[in-house]
Amino acid sequence: MVRTLISVSTGNCVTPKYILVVELFNRVMIFMKSRFMPLWFTLVVTVLSAVISAPVLAQTSAYLLEGVPVVVPLPLDDGLRPRQVAIVEAEKKAWSRFMSRAVARSEQREKANLFNMLQKDLGPLVKRTIVQSERRKVDGSAINYVVDVEFSRKDVLHVFRKEHVSYNETPYPQVLMVTARKKGNEWQRYFDPMDSMVMAFQKAAAPLGLNVVVPLGDVDDMVNLPWSQIEQGSPGLQKWADSRYGAGQVWGVGMTVSPLSSKESKVGKVAEGQLPSTHKAYGMLLAFDQDGGVTSHKASAEGLPLGQHLLQDYPSVQEIVAAKLMQRVVDQWVQDNSVVPGDAHGVEIVVRHNTDLKRLAVFMHLVQRLPGITDLLPAQLSAQQSVLRATYQGADQRLMDTLIRKGWATQSADGKLIVQFQ
Repeated sequence: MVRTLISVSTGNCVTPKYILVVELFNRVMIFMKSRFMPLWFTLVVTVLSAVISAPVLAQTSAYLLEGVPVVVPLPLDDGLRPRQVAIVEAEKKAWSRFMSRAVARSEQREKANLFNMLQKDLGPLVKRTIVQSERRKVDGSAINYVVDVEFSRKDVLHVFRKEHVSYNETPYPQVLMVTARKKGNEWQRYFDPMDSMVMAFQKAAAPLGLNVVVPLGDVDDMVNLPWSQIEQGSPGLQKWADSRYGAGQVWGVGMTVSPLSSKESKVGKVAEGQLPSTHKAYGMLLAFDQDGGVTSHKASAEGLPLGQHLLQDYPSVQEIVAAKLMQRVVDQWVQDNSVVPGDAHGVEIVVRHNTDLKRLAVFMHLVQRLPGITDLLPAQLSAQQSVLRATYQGADQRLMDTLIRKGWATQSADGKLIVQFQ
């Protein structure tokens, strides 16, 4: 889903609960520390324990596929009811979307027989299905449905662990997408939320579960979103995008569309599911890396440009390119954040925070959302140092590497992870 922000929020991409806790710490710390040390520390322990025991939203939202569109052509064979057909098709479509976000394509190919078998009977994995809307076409030729499908996390993970399938439960962070046009040999940034390229990415984002926002295009954006910094993957720009738009990721996207020559043009047969190809599109997507820098993705396609194709059920050439680019980004994300199946075990994390309780709360929130973390509780809290106990599925070295990559000074000692606030 791509949307233009009307109101702008600030902060560190944390839930309102965490923001409230952080502000509480800031306002009461000085007063409480100086006069009521025991009461102050009790308050800290109580609030942090309540916050850190909050459920991980990523784990639940990963299994809920909302707004799945289904078209049921009419008339149907005897004995078939449109709504039943729509639900079956919606569950299959939702499963395909879920798989694109949860399991790397390489693993899907390796275990194709397993996933084909699951696709044939999704009933045991479906928790609930809700039909949100049902609209019959004016000519009576079909009924359009919009369906929400939620899979059972418990049942899906039971299958994945039994069959040793690596999986990802971490949703891709909210994206700030900056657009550019090519002039000569250079890309130049521009702001236009109604541009055909933005609309193409809007359509491609929903099936992949991506939440993409576009800049307002005001003076602040013009000053802080230079294309040169996007090409470089500037950490400062990433922090600014996080602060203003709550975006944990920045994309720079560009696309060119040009007509094919008469020799290159292809005339398709619409009745056989083909469309004529009159244009060719080239697209590129620059995605900021978790480790710093930027990764470039490129794609091309032939087809009809947006606004010129007559059948809405067929994607435009811009939509095809946008879908290819976004799928490649998601594939990399799934691969980087997949959890290796195995028995969950406890990991002790010693945090030397030196009275910086605001940062401790942010650190707890980050750890709780890391791939493989299923539980996190404070075992010991003190003014200078705290101990957290995490239930983790994966190798401890991978957890340490992830924390280091995210900017936390971490080392291993005596079977524990030691995090030192700088």
